[in-house]
Amino acid sequence: SVKKYIDKPVGYFLFLSCYNMFTPQEVLELSQKVSSHYKNSNALKYIKEDAERSNMTSNGQSFIDITIPSMDGGELKLSDIIRDNKLTLVDCWASWCGPCRAEMPNVVSLYEKYHKKGLEIVGISFDEDETTWKNAVKTMNMTWPQASELRSWDNIMTQKYGVTSIPYTILIDSNGTIIGQQLRGEELENTVKQYLE
Repeated sequence: SVKKYIDKPVGYFLFLSCYNMFTPQEVLELSQKVSSHYKNSNALKYIKEDAERSNMTSNGQSFIDITIPSMDGGELKLSDIIRDNKLTLVDCWASWCGPCRAEMPNVVSLYEKYHKKGLEIVGISFDEDETTWKNAVKTMNMTWPQASELRSWDNIMTQKYGVTSIPYTILIDSNGTIIGQQLRGEELENTVKQYLE
């Protein structure tokens, strides 16, 4: 197994190929045990940074504050939204993302049900084209605050939260604690319901 041979070349190469089967915590512990030969390798550095990021943004951790250009031309600061609501859902999506569009009716109905009870949603788009982005928001009836750097994947969410696929959701309570990630559909609604009802 990887743990048994982590200090040998074979263990190191196994680790590289299946590191995502371990928790971020285990990844960081294992990367300490790699043979000194590989300690400074780029691959290992990447894996460690990835694990540290996931660790910082996992459930039970405090959110990381971000400021993003909002759709109305101003700026949207995540901490302001969290402060004013019982529950904040950060929803990473893009107009060109099929699965995001397919999930949006669920998010819309969630918002209609729970906004008055204290749920706010922040849409963060991975779009590059402003017109396409704004049209998608209108067409899909997304009435909550929207923000985007219009830089596709080269954005603050991939850098600070390690988002590697969309749709991606992060649920944050009023104390700024992350209480759920990657929740969709029924699972998302049940978590919100438990919290607000």
